[in-house]
Amino acid sequence: MLEVKPIAKISVAGSPDPLIINAGVSESISDENTKYSLVTNVDNMKIVASIDNPMPTGTKLMVKLSSSKASSAGLVDLSNALTPLDVVRGIGRGSDVDQSISYTFAANDGVDDIAAQSRMVTLTLTN
Repeated sequence: MLEVKPIAKISVAGSPDPLIINAGVSESISDENTKYSLVTNVDNMKIVASIDNPMPTGTKLMVKLSSSKASSAGLVDLSNALTPLDVVRGIGRGSDVDQSISYTFAANDGVDDIAAQSRMVTLTLTN
């Protein structure tokens, strides 16, 4: 008997630098120090992203994943994404290696000092 089981693996390398906005200097900051790679033998896969806790009022955390083999959803607002949102769609069989992940942190005018915080972004390769 021969059998091929579904394979769907994603890995992330690197971490974004701290995203710090200095009041009066900028309203957003981005980081592209993180990469992802994936491999799958299943057609029509997608990558979804979620965040572990909502962002503070007046701030946003957005993510953009590039892809050489599928369609990126562009800049996706994860600020309140406790339920996963699509960030890459239409992934077919094969691999996609060393693709960039861009994180953007933005704050509205009038947002006062916010103590340093961290958020966990979860990426999942699914169908």
